[in-house]
Amino acid sequence: MKLLNLLANDMKFHLRHGFYIAYTVLTAMLIGILSLFPEIIKEQAAIILTITEIGSFGSTFIAATIILEKEQKLYDTLFITPLSIHSYIQAKVMALSIPALLSGVILFAISFGVSIMKPEFIIGVMLTSILFSLLGFALATRCDSINGFLLLAAPFGLIFVGLPLVHDLQLFQVPFNSYFPTQGSIQLIRASFEEAHWKDSLRSVFSLSVWIALFYMWAKRWFSSNIVWKGASK
Repeated sequence: MKLLNLLANDMKFHLRHGFYIAYTVLTAMLIGILSLFPEIIKEQAAIILTITEIGSFGSTFIAATIILEKEQKLYDTLFITPLSIHSYIQAKVMALSIPALLSGVILFAISFGVSIMKPEFIIGVMLTSILFSLLGFALATRCDSINGFLLLAAPFGLIFVGLPLVHDLQLFQVPFNSYFPTQGSIQLIRASFEEAHWKDSLRSVFSLSVWIALFYMWAKRWFSSNIVWKGASK
């Protein structure tokens, strides 16, 4: 129940600050952009746009939430409540992963039809959104502005989004590409267009899940050290 209350409060916060409106506008723009591509490359373009949207905007939106809460001194009251850090992080991630999933579903449904909606696609978009939300959460704990966050996040975007997409486009071979979590994202989303062996899909889900666990521990540690402990020492 506490988690649901936190989730509801976060969703109200995002609605009040226009995050969901921004997601709606972004989705409409992506639908328009995707409609410009010829059919021969439309599927590949959809994969690139989806991964890029989740990787860039998903992490930026949650970072903006953390930075706004810092500016509004909301953490000053956080330390005098029995709030669980786990519940706090989970609510933050869920509040932005759900609209990211809806955005991906709407993009693909309008562009390609509802019939291509496979479980692999839903799972891939959701896990990828959780992954990058946790990344944005962790990095935002060390930033006081969006500009600072963007500078800090740029190398991570290159590694976790740019390199796997470059490899997938066969522009050049990226060593150890199979270990990148985004490679699993690409495979799961591509399953909407191509038959994927269940072992490959399971391997992709496992890879993303492992990275999510690592990012979660990272986010919790940095949130504790950069916000909770600092706030408690004031």
